[in-house]
Amino acid sequence: MRKRMYELDDEDVNRTCSYCKGNNVNRRGSYKIKNETIIKTRYVCMDCGFNFYTSKPVDENKNTENNDDSDLVMSNMKLAARNQSLMDERRVSNKSWRHQTRMTNFLEEFSEYIKESFKQYDYKIDSSKIIHKISDPLIVDNIGVLHITDAHFGEWIEIDSNKYNFDVASKRLKKFVDESIIFLEAKNVKNVIVALTGDIFNSNRRLDEVMNQASNRSNALFLGTKLIEYVILHLNKRFSSVHIASISGNESRLEKETGWSDSMMSDNFDFILFNILKYKFANYDNIKFIKGNPVELVININDTNMLLMHGNQIGQNVTKEVQQIIAKYSARKIRIDYVIFGHLHQAYISDFFSRGSSLCGGNAYSDKGLNLASKASQNLYIVGKNNEIICIRIDLQNVDNIIGYDIEDVLQEYETKSIDKLNSKYGETILKIII
Repeated sequence: MRKRMYELDDEDVNRTCSYCKGNNVNRRGSYKIKNETIIKTRYVCMDCGFNFYTSKPVDENKNTENNDDSDLVMSNMKLAARNQSLMDERRVSNKSWRHQTRMTNFLEEFSEYIKESFKQYDYKIDSSKIIHKISDPLIVDNIGVLHITDAHFGEWIEIDSNKYNFDVASKRLKKFVDESIIFLEAKNVKNVIVALTGDIFNSNRRLDEVMNQASNRSNALFLGTKLIEYVILHLNKRFSSVHIASISGNESRLEKETGWSDSMMSDNFDFILFNILKYKFANYDNIKFIKGNPVELVININDTNMLLMHGNQIGQNVTKEVQQIIAKYSARKIRIDYVIFGHLHQAYISDFFSRGSSLCGGNAYSDKGLNLASKASQNLYIVGKNNEIICIRIDLQNVDNIIGYDIEDVLQEYETKSIDKLNSKYGETILKIII
């Protein structure tokens, strides 16, 4: 009987009572014995009330109904996860390819607009260039450093305390050079350095905005380059040599994200400006371009090592972090005597570093968003021997009576395009400030 019950399947409906041999038997459930491979099933005879059990080994190749469902769900989840992984890989790959393709298209279009700008406007340098006797800037008595930072060419500011556009930028640069010359000639300076420490151009955050403004941005690049060219030519008429050094800023980047590698910092309007100027002044023996790292650049002036950086890598505790940067270079056996940077649009002069303000001055974000007062200014340094450094802040906020550099021919077309882009759907002029 046990053998017969052992061989019978749990679903057998012809099971008989092992006591009275009656057929009125009901199944009352099954359970697995713990730590054993035996399944027991309980039955009760409805005629005599006798309870009896059957047992059988667990079939390892056959799961219960619940396990079948669980395995099926698990298999479906694994399959779905695999499909999702493949979809994510394709999405990332397609996004990267799409972004690269769009950026390539923009750069090609942007390059064409730049070429047209060269053709449309007289971009030739004044043929009556002045030839000076070249002096080695490392061995003369005093050298001037004109620190130009955060010009934000292309940004329009229209608030109660400040107005800024290309016309104002032209006047402020002219005033900066004129007043710098007064100090430089008083100290018998014969050689000067123009230190560009980033954010010379304002940038767009989204690739769509950049692509849709290729024409406008090419004119902005042309205008900004023209202004810095005027600065160089202005200095060239008064000094024996002019050296130009440049650092890329975070706002002038072409990419959406900020990077610290040389390649990403080179993908920058500041870097483009530097190379255009280098190409234009290639035949000037007394105008030199200092090629170096676009993130941090050390130049030796009268045996004084001056570090140029933009300043976005410096936090709130400026003094402490500048000392850490100096210590970083010291570990490389490089002595840093002075550090200059910008970024925060607020001037600060100290014994071992100076922060330049900005050419643009305060804007809507700094005025109402951060509640910070800011004035347009730039710094001038006169570097003598024995690490002697004179630091001068030149106020550039008020330029109402200043005649700026001549950019009227290009400015008129640029302003027309800019104003058209700033019209809202209600017909009002919205001056968009990009921070």
